[in-house]
Amino acid sequence: MLFHKMFISTVWTFLASLILVRGAMAAAANGEEPLIPRACAPPHADHEFCDATLPLDVRLNKLIDQLTLEEKTILLVARESPQGNISRLGIPEYDWGGNCVHGVQSRCTDDGKCPTSFPNPNTLGATFNSTVWKSMGSVIGLELRALWLQGVGENHDSNLPHMGLDCWSPNVGIQRDPRWGRNHETPSEDPFLCGQFGTHYTLGLQNNSMDTRFLQAVATLKHFDANSLEGNWYPDGTYGEDGPLTRHSVDPPISPYDLHSSYYPAFKASVVQGGAAGVMCSYNAINGVPSCANHDMLHDTLRGEWKFRGYVTSDTGAIKDILTDHK
Repeated sequence: MLFHKMFISTVWTFLASLILVRGAMAAAANGEEPLIPRACAPPHADHEFCDATLPLDVRLNKLIDQLTLEEKTILLVARESPQGNISRLGIPEYDWGGNCVHGVQSRCTDDGKCPTSFPNPNTLGATFNSTVWKSMGSVIGLELRALWLQGVGENHDSNLPHMGLDCWSPNVGIQRDPRWGRNHETPSEDPFLCGQFGTHYTLGLQNNSMDTRFLQAVATLKHFDANSLEGNWYPDGTYGEDGPLTRHSVDPPISPYDLHSSYYPAFKASVVQGGAAGVMCSYNAINGVPSCANHDMLHDTLRGEWKFRGYVTSDTGAIKDILTDHK
């Protein structure tokens, strides 16, 4: 009965979201001014990278050729405003670091429409129901696209631009210790269940039934990998405000067997079966190598063995941690 009620609720939410996004699309089709800035709008429509008759890779290369080194660096920062735009080329700012762990974490629209907040993944994992997971992903992706079209920003005071179409979700890291403090973000301690959750969430979030040429939204699997420490800890496993071990500096020794049997499977399934277009590398190191500088993990395994073709982002500040926290 619980599963049935959750499914029916998800269907109704999906229909409501459909109405929300169709309203935004209809406004654009009726010639109304878009609420968000668009690239290639006048007076910047004559740039070569705006020529829609050219192949996408050609257009991208033409855009990259026009960027200075400083501008390329700015565009590599996920959440920056107003520096995240390239005004001279008409490239608008873009927040590709939104969170959607159990719903889009944004403000409501000006007319009071708010994103759906689902139960935490810890609860959703206990349903063992892949239909619920995929349906939730579909609703989140649809609502994110609608909120993006209406220029809605993240739900906190900041200098961030409006929401983009990238979700820094789902969290498919396995639960290893109840003291972690973020166990509610991930569905299970079981690698297989986490992988199935990530796969179906991704399929629901990314598949665009309205226009199959584009992803509906972008799933970004986190945190790759073995990220399960919050706060300050001592090497003996006790907690203390002055503890030297944090999520930014911890370096667990993990055997190749444990990596491949416990830590990798959820990410592999979500990439290979779900087609996830994004992966977030974690703050921590593994066996002496920071995750965001781990060639074996990010290149040989992720892109080589799993044939991943999407983008990799660091967790916020993780690149700096390579310099300041990992010795």
